Amino acid sequence: MKKIYALVLIVCLLLSSLLGGCQESRKTIKTTADGVRVYLEEDILSPEAECVNVIYENPTDQNFTYGEHFSVQMEMANGDWEEAPFMENMAFLDIGLRLEDHDLVRQSFLFGYMQGSLSEGKYRIHIDAFDVDLEFEIREGGAKPEKQRSWMDPEIVDMSDPPKLEKSWQWYRMWDFARYMDDQDKRILKFVPGKNGLVAFVYGPKNDDLDLDNIKACLCVIDRKSGKMYEIFEEPSVLRDNVEVHSDGFRCTCDDGTYEIRIINGELVVKKV
Repeated sequence: MKKIYALVLIVCLLLSSLLGGCQESRKTIKTTADGVRVYLEEDILSPEAECVNVIYENPTDQNFTYGEHFSVQMEMANGDWEEAPFMENMAFLDIGLRLEDHDLVRQSFLFGYMQGSLSEGKYRIHIDAFDVDLEFEIREGGAKPEKQRSWMDPEIVDMSDPPKLEKSWQWYRMWDFARYMDDQDKRILKFVPGKNGLVAFVYGPKNDDLDLDNIKACLCVIDRKSGKMYEIFEEPSVLRDNVEVHSDGFRCTCDDGTYEIRIINGELVVKKV
């Protein structure tokens, strides 16, 4: 009986240890009314941490706009929350950042904006754009998150070997293709988001003297689910505003008629109507 009691005690201690470890690393995920999942990359930070990183997961078919506005509160000894003040004359940039459908984005919020350094204790950050509060702790041995690069930093995009996606629901970013085409000296004149991850890009050569209203342009279609690019008209054939969403693809008008464009089982189908 004593052996059984000792074995049960050991199992309970192990389970308690494992559950404690799970609670230590468990992330609190807030889901907005629109279905966006918001959580911290790390919720236990070192006193030497320069920022806290917030993750936005958007598994929906909608696009959202977010910005840089946030605030931080510290938990007091009596359990109340007190605002941690920003530096004097600190102001946020009123910019609109884009969270695309089926995308994951990391955003850094810098502690350097605060008055002095944050001491050890419990905090919560309020993300204005999504109206959520996320709690974190500062203590010795915590993480030192790497600051996310600025939204203005250029990114190298090699479409011959697209980056692997972190979640099965994620699609390739439309702006990665835009940067890639710009690197190929192609000027995007217009892009038309379609259904189910398709995007049509109307483009021409880089030339500031172009008559954008009358120029004949090239056309390609991107499948953001697979990362594949389909060239429709590699020679200037369509006007900038003559491409529109149609059914489950696109329709465009050229000098020789109207075409319907679809991607069926990964194969390009262009039909003159």
